[in-house]
Amino acid sequence: MLTGRALRIFRIVIVVLNIVVAVLSVRRGDTAVAVISIAVAVLFLIQVIRPSIDGKGGDRDDRTPPSS
Repeated sequence: MLTGRALRIFRIVIVVLNIVVAVLSVRRGDTAVAVISIAVAVLFLIQVIRPSIDGKGGDRDDRTPPSS
């Protein structure tokens, strides 16, 4: 469906949009929507950051080939 890079960019866009919604909601005085938007942004941000925390890197293969 989506490549790893495209999925990562899509998740970053979702995080940014949720932060914008949270800021606009706070300015309107709707704190419930702001809290929900921030929670969703944090969940997507964790998904973006997780591969680098695990050290697996997703697309990278740092293993050395077996010697013959």
